[in-house]
Amino acid sequence: MWGIFQSVFNDYIKGILARYARYNEIALTTPIGFDGATASQQRQVYTPQIDSDCLIFGAGVDFTNVNVTVKVTDVASGYVWNPTTAAPIHSLAGAAAQVMPIILLTCPFFMSRQSKLQMDFTNSAASLTTGGNITWRGVKLLN
Repeated sequence: MWGIFQSVFNDYIKGILARYARYNEIALTTPIGFDGATASQQRQVYTPQIDSDCLIFGAGVDFTNVNVTVKVTDVASGYVWNPTTAAPIHSLAGAAAQVMPIILLTCPFFMSRQSKLQMDFTNSAASLTTGGNITWRGVKLLN
């Protein structure tokens, strides 16, 4: 069964990459800015706007608090990754101090040029995170 998904995944990626002359690795780091004092603090932050199409393959954060949640929206298309509820951060992003510092998405996300990701974070109510950064990893697609 995995072979079928791997084939579809590979065809999807190859089809996108075939439309571009080259690609470079990209890392979009965004500070979250939790104050570490406010339970369930909400923060809306954005990745830097990108100047080329890109494929986002995965993400990582620099904290291990499993009670932080996030909702992700592609600003250009309005597509919400998890529309019904915010997801636990470690369902989308690895932790720098763990074995898997970057968690790969089930399927790479195509983000068009001049777009950015909006992330709506909620800090834990009990064990508060201070500061925090998220880094999305992928490839910048170039003509």
